[in-house]
Amino acid sequence: MDIIKKFGDMVGERSIRDPEKARKLLLTGYRLQEKRLQLFPDRKLPASGQYVARIVMQNIIKALAKPDDTALVSIFVPGELLTAAGITPYSVEAMSCFIAGTRCEQAFLAQTESEGFPETMCSYHRVFLGASMTGLVPKPKCTIYTNLACDGNMMTFPYLKQKYQRSLQSRLLTMKNLQNRQVMSSFQIRYLYRV
Repeated sequence: MDIIKKFGDMVGERSIRDPEKARKLLLTGYRLQEKRLQLFPDRKLPASGQYVARIVMQNIIKALAKPDDTALVSIFVPGELLTAAGITPYSVEAMSCFIAGTRCEQAFLAQTESEGFPETMCSYHRVFLGASMTGLVPKPKCTIYTNLACDGNMMTFPYLKQKYQRSLQSRLLTMKNLQNRQVMSSFQIRYLYRV
């Protein structure tokens, strides 16, 4: 018996019928994993790798448990600025990796397919969109994205903005801003967070 597969099937099935219960189940599994990482870290990883594993796990848990304190970001948005402002960033790709690691991604891939998203679209984005469509992944306080190295962002983030009917605040960090190395202060990030 593959316990992770069984767990993933339960989360996937419940997410269609009752996303709140599915999210609670998923959070229970992730919190248990967080404890395992604390008590029994992977000894093959250096101490820094063990630390990063715990921090990323905590960010994913926070995104699911306390979405009003989080920002959904694309992978190349500098999260340090958000963290300095008291906002926990998490990426489409990170959340999708955790969902796939839990082996419940098939339900979300089917969801995006039924909504008409092409199979050729990035799997990370299709998994995330499906999880958002079902309600498993709750609406974050805000989103920040760039199209740097990923055209999928240009479908995913505008779709989510439309889905959340303008209640989701969305800002675009352009390549020009990144190339000009414009640095935002904590005050500016807090302003962005509230707008």
